[in-house]
Order: sequence, then structure tokens, then C-alpha cells
Amino acid sequence: MSPIASQKGLILSSDCQHDIKLSGDKNRLRQVLSNLISNAIKFTEKGEIRVYMTVANKKYVLVQVKDNGQGIAPAEMENLFNPYRRRDSGKQNTHGLGIGLTLSKIFIELHHGKIWAESTPGQGPTVSFTLPLKKE
Repeated sequence: MSPIASQKGLILSSDCQHDIKLSGDKNRLRQVLSNLISNAIKFTEKGEIRVYMTVANKKYVLVQVKDNGQGIAPAEMENLFNPYRRRDSGKQNTHGLGIGLTLSKIFIELHHGKIWAESTPGQGPTVSFTLPLKKE
């Protein structure tokens, strides 16, 4: 996704542990991460999008996508993961069906994880999810 971010003049960076082992459908998990990064690119005008991935409590992986975009209004946060709800970006040219975050939530929950978002208007949001580590 770096080339897409670069086209907008954004920096896409990551701080990820590379020895993490998960069980699951790698295509669906890739789709979740791709969707979160794509949303960050869509709603960020300048600056950086950071992806963090680390092990927490030796039980699960924590993944966070953080941008410095406009933030999400509290009223929009309530419906963020509901289908066909599109964020009001203030732009007419944003595209999408409004199901990406809904699908992401379904895929994460099917993998026994949790997904949530935190934001303050005027500051970029952080969308996070956890997934259980692969049992050895």
C-alpha cells in the first residue's frame, strides 16, 4: 500500500514484530489490514500512517493503524462498524460501499479477536484489533 500512500504524499511506516505466529485465514486477515490502511490513506491529507504490531500479555497480538487525519466525530464512532455507514469526510469524491469496517469486524471476531477505534476530532484515529497467538 506504500505506492498508494506515496501518490498522496503520505508516509506509510510500520513498527512490527516479525516472529509472531497466528492461526487463521491469511487472506481475510490481509483484507482486514488492507482495509484499515486504505481507510487511513483515504481520510488523511498529509503526514504519516503508522502500523504497529506487537505481542501483548503473551496471549495475543495487538495491531494498530494510526493516522493523523481529521479524526472521527463521536456521533460517527457509534456506527463505525455498522454496514453501509460511510464516514462524512467532507469530500464528495470518497468512494466505497461502507462495508469495509463491518467485514473487518466480522473477520476479526471469527478469528476470536476484538476490533475497536479511538479518536478525538481534529486528531487522527487509531483503529486496533487483537488476535490470539497460535498455540504451539
